[in-house]
Parts: sequence; structure tokens; C-alpha cells
Amino acid sequence: MRFLASALLLFALLHLAQAITLSDPQLVKSMDIEVTESGNISATSGEMTNLSMNTTIPQASAYQTINYSGRTAVDADGNILASISEAAPPNPYNYEIRSTGTVRERVTGELPRSYIVPPEYARYTLPGPKVQSDDPEIRSVAQEVTANSTDDWERVAKLAVFVNNYVQYDESYTGQEKDAKWVLQNRRGVCVEYSTLFIALSRSLGIPSRFVSGYAFSRYGTWLGHSWAEVYLGEWVPVDPTWLEAGHLDATHVETFKSADNGAEGNAVAFIGHGAQLEWNRSEAFGGQTEAVRASNLQSSERIAGYELSSGETELGFGDETIVAVKITGTDYRIAELSLAQCTGGGNPVSVIGEAHKTVILRPGEEQFVLWRVKANDLLSSGYIYTCPMVVNSGYFEEKMFELKVTPEKTWRPEFTAWLGKSSLGLGEEQEVYYTVSSPDAGTIELSAEDARRSAAATAGTWNFSYIPSHLGQNTVYVHWGGVVQELSFNVSEESAVGIANLTAPAFAVEGYDVPIQVRVRSNGTAARSVGITASIGSQSASTQATFAGEQTFNFSLLANGTGMQNVSAVLESSGIREEAHSLIEIQPRPAVSISNVSFAFVGSETTVILWLNATGEPRAMNISVDGTSVPAQPGEVSVSSPPGNKTMGIEWLDVAGNYYSMNQTLYVPARGEPTPTPTAAETPEEKPFCAGFIFLAILAAPLFANRYF
Repeated sequence: MRFLASALLLFALLHLAQAITLSDPQLVKSMDIEVTESGNISATSGEMTNLSMNTTIPQASAYQTINYSGRTAVDADGNILASISEAAPPNPYNYEIRSTGTVRERVTGELPRSYIVPPEYARYTLPGPKVQSDDPEIRSVAQEVTANSTDDWERVAKLAVFVNNYVQYDESYTGQEKDAKWVLQNRRGVCVEYSTLFIALSRSLGIPSRFVSGYAFSRYGTWLGHSWAEVYLGEWVPVDPTWLEAGHLDATHVETFKSADNGAEGNAVAFIGHGAQLEWNRSEAFGGQTEAVRASNLQSSERIAGYELSSGETELGFGDETIVAVKITGTDYRIAELSLAQCTGGGNPVSVIGEAHKTVILRPGEEQFVLWRVKANDLLSSGYIYTCPMVVNSGYFEEKMFELKVTPEKTWRPEFTAWLGKSSLGLGEEQEVYYTVSSPDAGTIELSAEDARRSAAATAGTWNFSYIPSHLGQNTVYVHWGGVVQELSFNVSEESAVGIANLTAPAFAVEGYDVPIQVRVRSNGTAARSVGITASIGSQSASTQATFAGEQTFNFSLLANGTGMQNVSAVLESSGIREEAHSLIEIQPRPAVSISNVSFAFVGSETTVILWLNATGEPRAMNISVDGTSVPAQPGEVSVSSPPGNKTMGIEWLDVAGNYYSMNQTLYVPARGEPTPTPTAAETPEEKPFCAGFIFLAILAAPLFANRYF
């Protein structure tokens, strides 16, 4: 017998296995934090008084326990802001805001099978200046990426994987905050660009999505300003497309701000001298490393050990192939990445056919198989037996290894033929995989697919495996035995399902204004289907007809007629199928403001105008101004100071839907000792869409992360 030397080969790990520290941020389940944010506000070329500023701090939530002893305010998105007021601040005014607390990982253990988007979340489905979710190209890409998905979780996960792979991380774009269309076309950016593209893609499918800003510990080993996203799938689910975490989010993500658009995250207001400018400088640059966060009491999870690693064959001849499989049963919703690292050296005896790196979308209780097809080199030296370590490693899963032997002594190959019972079938149908064995009986023949594994003794004759595929679209199944692998493909479609995925409408509207209604419809299968959609509010309705496959969002605009609670409905009809979805909307009357009394008081050379305001309906964000001097107002008595003389008095307000109203009248402001005049009649209020904030002498609203990298 010929002597063969044994070669035990080294292997490349492509390896994430280290001691569990902050070098493994995805494993961090809790940590204590101290966040110190500092900076200064100054008036250039002048003085400032009555400074008021609001700035973000870490948010208290189910996954963040935050201690902050200062005064706070709440913005329109529900963010808690540190609020500081100084009547006579130094110039510049330096501040330092310190918060402490504990951050815990977010784990999505279950999601509802169906859900209705609450009306208050409808704005998270709308396009914005940088989130062009209504762009045809963005919508087309989203539909292509999510084709053959079975639910919104799978759609969201596929979009996160797509963005993570599609965009190239480039620090040179720090602080530029490109819009989604630009990112789609240029494929570059940092975390803000990743999040913006992901949110635009999600919203184009009608999935509510919003920005989250804060800090995170990067894979590069430093704390950074960071941006990620949340999507509403019956509850808010975190998605970080930059670091490819979804469903599960590690505890190094410190959340400070949420918003529909990646806009201003703080504001400052002050009285300043004529010609001066208000500037806000922050000592920490958001982007790159930051000293704002200190972490302690780190608690990390162990890597998941509960999975199985197996190989169809443990011994291969030169040129033989086999299937390596990992069996995973999900415990929650998350995206997991796994790599099969093969041995190197000695002529690379075993290589992976296709991608060594795999991404799997997990659900609780769902069993999946991650498969690699591997091949032994057929040009190896015949004087050696090669022992090749094969390593599976992952950020979430424990490293596992097995040895695959490659030997010139194994020369026999089996003879078999495999074929499919159907080249296409509907979801839920059983697939038959037939095979004929013509070699002598020896060993075990196996079937491997992403959702099933079967095995049987390799007995001469014609036999079959059967299983029910769970994945829509193209499915691949491998039949393998004794170093031979046959690959078969077929298509699974869901032909029967058509229906309303969700209905979104605002919670409030104002009588006489149009109400946006969005109906997202699914039409599964490859064949286009004719669908009719009717949307209604009370007695108002509109209909449309479309023929399509996949998903499509229908937008309606209906006039709010009458007041009070009214039903919003959508009705789908298609080939005898009828489906309805309902929601409620409160329609309020248009608010009106009037002045019932004007009086004056005198202090020095100034006159105080004292007004009594009456209101009907629910006016919001009221402002009153005399010759540009503006103060916030509420129904009742309001005072504003003014020099004497002829003045223009203005009142402006919003309704619950954000529509803008204003009225003006002339007013003579008397000096001390002059007779009190009677004001002229008010002009008819002017109504127009609200598109800007109110200005109090000098207002600064600057992004908190204006220079952020990630």
C-alpha cells in the first residue's frame, strides 16, 4: 500500500470570535452610561438677552432608564429635551448637560400577524425633501428587493440587507446628509445616507419608518454619533442598516432623538442686538470619535450555541463535492450573518462554491438551514491526505468547527439522477424530488434545502423525497451522496392572495380641507391582477382601478365634510373577492380668533397693548405681533409692548391639521396722556398651508448632529 503523508492545514477564520467586550457591540445586552453634551451659544457683533434653548438628551423608554435633573420640554415628536433659560447670559454662553442611566438591548420577541397603522403614524409614510419615497425608481427598487416576501418583517429585513450591501461606507461624506435619490444613484455615504435610503424604500411600500439619532459603539472600536431607523410593524421595530441589525438592537445604541425627517434636533431663542447673529457651537463633533459617552458595568450575552453544524460527507476524494449545513431555530426577530471559513495552504484543498458569507432572516420558532456547497480541489498532490478544518463563525453564534478530510484514496463516485416533480408550485403545495440510484448500495443519499433536510439509504432503484417549501420565489434544493451534488431549482408562488395590507389616514382633520388617505394593496403571484379600490370618509368617496402584480400604494384625497368622529374606509374588489379596512378620524371646525377688547398701560416711554382674545374651535400655536414684536398667545388676556404710533397688529395660528391662519388690523398706540383710540375692524383671516415656524426676534434651529459621520 502506498504511503501517504498527512497534512493538517491552517485555516482562515474571517473571524469575529474574541473576548466579549465592546469589540463585540452586537452582544452587549446592558450597560450604564454617562452622556455629557456641551457647547456654547453666542451673539456675534452684538449682545443677547433672554436666552432659551432646548437640546436633546438620551430618551427615557422601555429600553433606556435615564436620569436627568434639569428642566425639560417635549417637542412635537415626543422627544424629551433639556430646556435652559437665562435672562442675562454671558456672551458666549457655555453649557454642559450631563445625563446618566442604563441602556438595554432591544429584542423583538413577537409581532402581530396583521395590524392597522394608527392615524398618528401616517406621517411616517409620507415623502419628504430628503426622503423621496414617491420617486418611481425608489419604489421600483423596493418592490424588486422585497419581491416574494411573505410579510412586512421579511420586507424590512430584505431592505436592510440590500442597503447594507448596496451602499459603500465613505467617511468623506460626513455631514453632507445626502437625500435618498442621491444615495440610490451614487451608492456612497455614512450612517445618515444608509438610514435615509432605507427609510425612503420602506415608506415607498407604505411601511411607516422614522429616523433615530444618538450614539453607538462602532465596529471600529470607538463611540460615534450615529443614525438608524425604526419601522412600525404593529409595534416599533429597530433597524440599523449600517451595522445590519434589525429586530434585535444591541445596548450600545444610545437613543437621543426621533423624527419623521432628518431635521433640526434642538433650538435656541434669544433677543439680540440689531445686526447681530446667533451662533450655536458644540464642543463634540458628531461624526468620528466622540467623548460625550462614558460606559461602565458592561453586561454581554454569550454567543448562541444552540445550532447544529453538519456535512453531507466527512471524507472527499479529489474533485468531490458535498453540502455543509447549519440548522438554526430562531428565538426572536433578527438578521444573522454567518461565514464558512475554509482551510488555506497546501493548494487550497477545499473551497466554497458561491458566497462564503450568508445572511439569514430569523423569526421566533422558525427552523432554517444555511447551506454551503463545497468542493475538493482536483489538482492536489496525490502524495498527501489533507485534513481541512472548516469553521462557521458569526457575530451572534458560537464558533463551530469540523474537519473535512480530502484523500486520493477515495476514487469511487456514485451514479444517480435527480429531478423535480414540479418546476413551479403554489405556496403550501408539496414538492416531490425524485432520484434513481444505479450504483451499488452504499451510504446515505440526502436532500438539503433552506427549509428542509431529508435522508435515506442509497438503495438501487427509483425513490423520492417530499417536503413543503416555505419560501416564495426561486427555491434551490440539493440532492447529494458520496461526493456528488446535483442542484435543482423551482419557483413557488402565492397565487390566491389579494387584499389590503394597511390603511393610513390622519387622526384629525379640519372641515373644508382635503384629507390624505393611503391604501396599500398586495396582489401576490406572478400574474397581473385587476383590483378596484374605493376610499371613503363619511359621505365622500373616490375610486380607482389598477392592474398589477406585487404591491401597490393608492393615494386618495377626500374633502372633510361635517364635524365629529367619522369613519374612514377602504374597500377592495377583485374577481369576486371583497375586503374592507376601517379607521376613525375626528373632523374639527375651522378655528377662529377675534379681539373683543383693547386697552393700554404705560411704562416709561413704552406702551403696553393689552388685548382680550376670543377663540372658537381649537387654534394652536397662536402668535400676536405689533410692528414685528411678537409674543406667543392663548385665548384670554395678552400683552405686548410697543412704542407709540401707527402700528400693524397681526394674529396668526394653526389648526390641528397644521393649516395656517392670520389676520391683520391697523392700530394707533397712544403715548402716555393721549386719548385711547378705538381699533379698526379686523380683516378677514387669511388661510394657507403651514410651511414655516414662527419667529421670535432671533431663532436658531440647528441639527444636533450637523457634523455626524455615522
